[in-house]
Amino acid sequence: MAGLTLVAWDFDGVFNLFSKSAKHVERAVVNDGADDWAVTWRPDVIERARELMARPDVLPGWLSTWLKAPAALSEVETLLGLDGVMKFRAPYMKTPGAWGDVEDARFTGHTGDSPRRMDWWKFRSWELLLDDLKPDRAAWLDDDLGYASGKGAGEYKPRVTDDLFLYRTHDLAGLLHSDLDKLEAWLDS
Repeated sequence: MAGLTLVAWDFDGVFNLFSKSAKHVERAVVNDGADDWAVTWRPDVIERARELMARPDVLPGWLSTWLKAPAALSEVETLLGLDGVMKFRAPYMKTPGAWGDVEDARFTGHTGDSPRRMDWWKFRSWELLLDDLKPDRAAWLDDDLGYASGKGAGEYKPRVTDDLFLYRTHDLAGLLHSDLDKLEAWLDS
């Protein structure tokens, strides 16, 4: 364990699980200014993740579709007790402005919403995070990793190396203690 490790978290399918029958969860509704969204989380998993995020060698933050609704993401942070815990929000292809969304030119050609395509905006956001923050090691946990195909897709397949932890959670189950065990072991290595 040396230097700073960036840990980028998706929200849906990671902290927000999609199972309707999950036990030991809490539920709430968050409004993004236009729509209501159901949020389901496991408090014990959030607490454990928060402990990992508090490590001095970890720089935690969001790489999530919720970036397009900053106020709703802030509400989610409060709801889950993550206020002040997340140290960054990854770049998003648009920024809400007084007269509509402002396009981020760094995303030209990377505005797709499908994780199955190489123009998925999250791939570009991940690259920008690594360029901007220059961590010694980096982790990204997302239920959509590993679906892309085509030239360059292998770069985003779930895998663990000494300096990279790309991990796909199961969207229905969301983040589990066993997933956090793997992340913690990697952080300690």
